[in-house]
Amino acid sequence: MNSTLQQVVKDVTTRVGRDKNRLMDVVRDIQAQLGCVSAEAIDLVARELGTTRVEVEGVVTFYAFLSKQQKGHAVIRMSECPSCLGPKGHETAEAIEKLLGIGFGQTTPDGHVTLEHTACVGLCDQGPAGLVNGVLVAGVTPERAGQLIKAVREKPAALAAFAPQDNLRKRGPVVLAGMEPGAGLRKALRMSPANVISELKTSKLRGRGGAGFPTGSKWEFARNAAGERKVVICNADEGEPGTFKDRVILNLVPELVFEGMALAGYAIGAQEGILYLRGEYEFLKEKLEKTLDWLRSKNLLGKSVCGHAGFDFDIRIQMGAGAYVCGEESALISSCEGGRGVPKNRPPFPVEKGYLGLPTSVNNVETLCCAARIVEKGATWFAGFGTKDSSGTKLFSVSGDCERPGVYELPLGITLHDLLKEVGGEGAQAILVGGPSGQFVAPMDFGKKISFEGVATGGSMVVFGPKRDLLEAVSAYMHFFVEESCGYCVPCRVGNQLLTRKLDEIRAGKGVSEDLQYLEELCVTVKKASRCGLGQTSPNPIHTTLSSFRALYEAKLTQGNGLVPTFDLNAALVEASQIQGRAPVFHED
Repeated sequence: MNSTLQQVVKDVTTRVGRDKNRLMDVVRDIQAQLGCVSAEAIDLVARELGTTRVEVEGVVTFYAFLSKQQKGHAVIRMSECPSCLGPKGHETAEAIEKLLGIGFGQTTPDGHVTLEHTACVGLCDQGPAGLVNGVLVAGVTPERAGQLIKAVREKPAALAAFAPQDNLRKRGPVVLAGMEPGAGLRKALRMSPANVISELKTSKLRGRGGAGFPTGSKWEFARNAAGERKVVICNADEGEPGTFKDRVILNLVPELVFEGMALAGYAIGAQEGILYLRGEYEFLKEKLEKTLDWLRSKNLLGKSVCGHAGFDFDIRIQMGAGAYVCGEESALISSCEGGRGVPKNRPPFPVEKGYLGLPTSVNNVETLCCAARIVEKGATWFAGFGTKDSSGTKLFSVSGDCERPGVYELPLGITLHDLLKEVGGEGAQAILVGGPSGQFVAPMDFGKKISFEGVATGGSMVVFGPKRDLLEAVSAYMHFFVEESCGYCVPCRVGNQLLTRKLDEIRAGKGVSEDLQYLEELCVTVKKASRCGLGQTSPNPIHTTLSSFRALYEAKLTQGNGLVPTFDLNAALVEASQIQGRAPVFHED
């Protein structure tokens, strides 16, 4: 057995106290040092952590950024997200393939570079974009493809030329206005936990991740849940295609995020917090760790926070590894526990039984920032922004066909029309609100307000100009959902494949009018029968465009009545023969 491998596994598992709930950290660390988590490594990890080989292998094979096989010294992952691609994304991909002499999914003959596709990397406003060994690269136009490859092969430090920008277009008065670190927390510690929760309820703060659940009520449920040990989790797994506001928040005001977590800990009676950071944002980890160290040095974290006897609270960062489903809170909790990111049945809800079976409050990055500001400035101040039922401001990730893509903090209640005017997107044929799990909105509805009572969103706004092929984007999003389904339940695992297949048939001119009813009915079935939020929203790209852009589908249909077969048996035989590697056998009558 490889002695180096043995030592690496022993060192890594020792650092986490041989805690099997830290399996994600273990396998990520091993891959970072050795390039992969081999079958031999899996056996050793299972032995050291006292778990089964199946559990370890299940984790390694679940996450996109983990691998059992060695890849190139440099792994280039280019985003397939319609927003991250930008208008020149496909040209960039072709240029990179030509420069490397390989296709996607392949490694160069010298073993130096592996080329892969990946999902949204949170750089939709700066595409084409991707990752190189976990480092975000932005603005990789076809003209700059050669510069990228040269940096990868000869001088990795030159990748700094592709460093992403914050692209903060408009600061608002709440999240990005700037505040003295600890101001909200110190004020909270002069209040009772019940009064902190009451302040949030008065402010009418609702979750900024998209679901819009009242934050004060969530914290109250967690505080009242049975059990001495409780946990606060910050969901920084910003995987919804078209969303990147949390990346900017974490880069500009990380101390405000952590302050919100500490404040939540005080309110619900928790002593430990976990920030779950998506694998694509690994470049932020060092900065976040330094921020945590600074907060500890100022007694804003740790023992007797701010000198308040009896309130101890600290935070650790849990890295993800490329799984969209982990944005769903119960799947995120599974990942924090060291397992596959598989959603759990609810009830019980996390506030009753979450991380390690403990009462857990899971909140979005932006939500926690708002909570800290509300306690600092007061509920009335916060409620002065927005509408009666949608108080405060909202951060919007704006990308697509507009003049000024980037991050905007604007009051809730602004109309889609006014947002388009702000970002230079007048003339759009559609806006994708809330990412592919949200809705495509047509111009006739641009007068609607962005709010919980109007058009709700987690913050993603993708503008589609008049020259864009909407159905091409819908197809890309559906293929994304097929890839990202955890596979646990049949409606999501199979239903999304059927939806995608039928959509692509229609786009290829092989659809008939009855197919539209088939799509509508199947969308409803998948949404109602799926186990978690992924499956319950995955049909939305088709469902909402069928509702608002039906003419696009009808223009692709044949004039048949549905009784004429559109299935090409000979073509299917050729495809099957290629897959099986043998010629078909024809039998004479």
